[in-house]
Order: sequence, then C-alpha cells, then structure tokens
Amino acid sequence: MAFPDDLRKASFDQAHLPAAVLDLHGVLALWNPSFASLFAQLSGLGPERLSLSLFDFLEAREGTRLEYYAAEVLLGGRPSASVESPVRAADG
Repeated sequence: MAFPDDLRKASFDQAHLPAAVLDLHGVLALWNPSFASLFAQLSGLGPERLSLSLFDFLEAREGTRLEYYAAEVLLGGRPSASVESPVRAADG
C-alpha cells in the first residue's frame, strides 16, 4: 500500500528524530525541524546556511566531537549541547 504524499511529508516533518536528505554531492537538500534544531545547536547556524557537503563539514569540524554531542542529545543524555564550530555560510 502506497502512502499519500501529504501523509509521507507530515510524518517526515513531524518526526522527533532528526532526519535529512542529501543530494548526490552530500549537500543538504531537505531536512525536518528536528534536524534543523539539532544542527543549529551544534553549529550555531541553520542548515540552510551550509554551502558544502555535510560529510566535509563533519570531517573539517572534528566529526567525532560533533557525533558525540549529537548522540548525547538524541539518546537523552543531555537536553541540549553547545559546540563552537566555524561554518562557511552560503554567502561566503
């Protein structure tokens, strides 16, 4: 049984689990509010400002440290996390 597009979109947008879709180059193409909130907590900016591959971003910004804090937030070990990380914005 196929789900209607509006039901699929609603389940993606309303999910508490952060989710994102990347294009073929690893650049964020679509994300839900939970991902936007987590990304903003970890980077200080919204995901729409990221102009490079998410993989390159994580590698250049000590991906292990970001992964640790993301896991802590997602698993309920802490209510939020703050990590300083410079981000190259879309406008340079």
